Amino acid sequence: MFYKTQDNMPNRNRLILGTSSFWIINLIYYSFIHELYFQSLLLSSITIISPLFWYYYRINSIYHKLDNYLSILILINLLLCNSFNYYFEFIFMIKFYYLSIIFTLRKNYNIQLFCHLMFRLLFYKMLMMSINNTYKINYDIIKYLSNNLLLFMINNDKNKFKYNYLLYSIETMIVTII
Repeated sequence: MFYKTQDNMPNRNRLILGTSSFWIINLIYYSFIHELYFQSLLLSSITIISPLFWYYYRINSIYHKLDNYLSILILINLLLCNSFNYYFEFIFMIKFYYLSIIFTLRKNYNIQLFCHLMFRLLFYKMLMMSINNTYKINYDIIKYLSNNLLLFMINNDKNKFKYNYLLYSIETMIVTII
């Protein structure tokens, strides 16, 4: 929560960031299978809170604060409970997170979207590899990038935001499970 002023993020970016939160479902599944119940609980909470934050986008709202705090708890859990071997990814993840904040403040929303999606992708990779280091992550990376690129290309910033949010949330969950 490094900024206090509300910005006018485009609906398209909010939709993509909100629906891309459902990629966490895959992490919940593998965390639960590997008996990482606390991590499953945190990830489940983020899967509920993050799409709500992006749908009702308000800086410093309860959804925003919960999304931030839960993500920080997951990161702390990752750093403390696992043998951490992902320094390169961690450094770039932090860089992309701060770049996302900088570009939000500058109102350069397309680059902000890219930076935030890369932050999430690197976080996803670190979490997945800490849960199951034999997991073939490249398939998920390709699905994640192509799904978000598709949403970026076909979605405009006009009306029907509620309908599109629901439709693309369902589509993302299906792609995640495949």
